[in-house]
Amino acid sequence: MKTDLSFTAPSQIETECLVVPVLDRGEKEKNEAILETSDSAVQKAAMDLISSGEVTGKIFETVMTHRPQGLKAKRLLLVGGGKAKNFSGYELRKLAGTAARFLKPKSIRSFAFVAPESWAGEASKSAHSTYVSLRGGPCRGRFRRKF
Repeated sequence: MKTDLSFTAPSQIETECLVVPVLDRGEKEKNEAILETSDSAVQKAAMDLISSGEVTGKIFETVMTHRPQGLKAKRLLLVGGGKAKNFSGYELRKLAGTAARFLKPKSIRSFAFVAPESWAGEASKSAHSTYVSLRGGPCRGRFRRKF
C-alpha cells in the first residue's frame, strides 16, 4: 500500500476519489452536518447534498458523487463521522476503513482522505469514545490468552 502525505488544497489533488468526513455538529434532536474542510471548491461541490438532507453526518453514512465540479478528483465521497464531540482518532481510522470498503467493489484502488482541520485529536472528555481511547482501544485486556 502506498501512502502519501500532501499539504496541497484538497480541490487540487488529482485522484480517483477524494474522501471527506462530514461531522454532525447539531444537538440531540437536530442534525447539522458540517463538511470538515475549509476548501471552498470542495464545500461548493457538496453543498447540494448537505442542504437537501441527503448527507446528515451519521456515523459511516456514505454518499458519492461523480465528476464534482471544481475538483481535480474524479469522484467525491462524503463519509459521516457521527457527532463532532465524540470524534477521535479511533473514529478517524474507522472512517478510512469505511471508505476503503465502499470503494473496493467499485474497482477504485486509490483515494485521497482529507483529515478534518478542526479536529484537535481527541473527543470531548464527556464522550464515550474518550474512555475507549484512554484505556487503549475497544478490546484491550479482554481477550488475552494464557498459555
